[in-house]
Amino acid sequence: MQLARLLLGELRSSGRLGTMALLAGAGNAALLASISGAGARLGEGSPQLQPVLLFLIAAGIFLYAQRQLLLSAASAIQAALQRYRERLVAGLKGPGLEALEQFGHGRIRTALTADLETLSRETGGLLAALQAVILMACGLLYLAFQSWLHAAALLGFLLLAGRFLLARLAAALRELQEAGEAAREADGLLDQMLAGGAELRLSSVRAAALEARMTELSGRAGEARRRAGQTLALGALGVLGAFLLFLGGLVLLLPLLGVAAATALPATLMLFLLLAPLAVLLATLPAWAAAEGAAVNLLQLELLQQTAAKPGSRERVVPGQPLETLEKLELRRVCFTHLGEDGSFSVGPVDLTIRGGETLFITGGNGSGKSTLIKLMTGLYPPLSGELLVNDVALDHADAQAFRDHFCAVFSDFHLFSKLYGIGRPDPEVVRQWLEEMEIGDKTEVVDGAFSTTDLSSGQRKRLALISAMLEDKPVVVLDEWAADQDPHFRRKFYEELLPRMKAAGKTVIAVTHDDRYFHLADRRLHMEEGQLRELKETTVHG
Repeated sequence: MQLARLLLGELRSSGRLGTMALLAGAGNAALLASISGAGARLGEGSPQLQPVLLFLIAAGIFLYAQRQLLLSAASAIQAALQRYRERLVAGLKGPGLEALEQFGHGRIRTALTADLETLSRETGGLLAALQAVILMACGLLYLAFQSWLHAAALLGFLLLAGRFLLARLAAALRELQEAGEAAREADGLLDQMLAGGAELRLSSVRAAALEARMTELSGRAGEARRRAGQTLALGALGVLGAFLLFLGGLVLLLPLLGVAAATALPATLMLFLLLAPLAVLLATLPAWAAAEGAAVNLLQLELLQQTAAKPGSRERVVPGQPLETLEKLELRRVCFTHLGEDGSFSVGPVDLTIRGGETLFITGGNGSGKSTLIKLMTGLYPPLSGELLVNDVALDHADAQAFRDHFCAVFSDFHLFSKLYGIGRPDPEVVRQWLEEMEIGDKTEVVDGAFSTTDLSSGQRKRLALISAMLEDKPVVVLDEWAADQDPHFRRKFYEELLPRMKAAGKTVIAVTHDDRYFHLADRRLHMEEGQLRELKETTVHG
């Protein structure tokens, strides 16, 4: 089971759990021995005080060990989950950008929030199941000393019951997976409903269609969860009923097989005592199913990270030694292919040399490969073939992060961080000048390393994103259709004032643009068409 694999991998170093489990097992064995011995003496008509004392001592040891085991296990599991969460979050820097995009941001968000929360929440059920398993294991061991025939029969029953329950659990997990997929799609639609509130209010037909789809998905998820719960409940009831028939069969059939009643009484009493932990174990099946489903999702994310970090291709995902000054970047016969449900799209082979301090404009229609090209340039997408050279030295995969650290960017689908992470405490006067330059000094400010508000228009948010990029002070600036959301005044200011200022500061600027009236301001213009790159020589060079 994936849950056991996940937890055992995180709890290997917890020796206290093993010690308490052994002590609890010993206490439980002594407790069962005292009860069984007392039952045998009662059958012989000779009650004594010794079994009572043995029972009290054994009960004390058992309860103390169980208490320590449960407390230690709860703390150890929560600490293990916290370590696991930290490792998964840190590992998000390892896989390539395309791998994360294909895996799905929704699945990643669900794994790191809902699935980890599920494991944390179901700790109580998991510990109750662990306790029941310990009780049953100790009971089975002690039963073997009383009657090997009873123990063998019980072991055979438990093996068959376990196989049956695993099949029921697998069926329930399939239903829960279907419910999870429907729920994730519904969450995505909810995001669209919130983001597109204005558009929905302008179209009752669209709003009704979106609501109907969300209702359908919600109903599908609820029905799948109902089937999963029903599968587990009927499976647990079936095993419990079978155990009762098993007990009755032993009590009624053993005398017919020649087993003396006096010999069978302690063993039969033991079997009845095992009924309670079995019932507890069966009652925790929903918790096990939920935790197992969460573990499957988490291990899929972990597998993605391990695949991306296999030996020989591991990146340094923390800033390493800086590369030398980026004087020349060369893409040599670089190819890349997107694979999707609707087919594939290829870019390349690309041959391109970029000199430090150049201002490059990249043009092309929608879907021509412009965004893919800049992600190849910046090392966000590893080429399927070909190579990147920095200052005439081939870029090693292990140095990819150090290479990427030379870029700052505002992508077309940019994310604006409200806090200036990684920038430290910028000079307040520099920040003020940039805010005034971007004409939003009266809209927001930087307080304690964070923007006081980001609730601005899309164009103003892009200006904030550019301010963040400029404060990073990287040698290469990548701007993907930055001016698309700006008004004519600020668009002109961007091309005629901001870009020349970046060039004067020694920045290499790579800008994706459609503004043909400003093409003459670039040192070179590159054009993408159906994944192929060509340079337009007619562009006037301004140095």
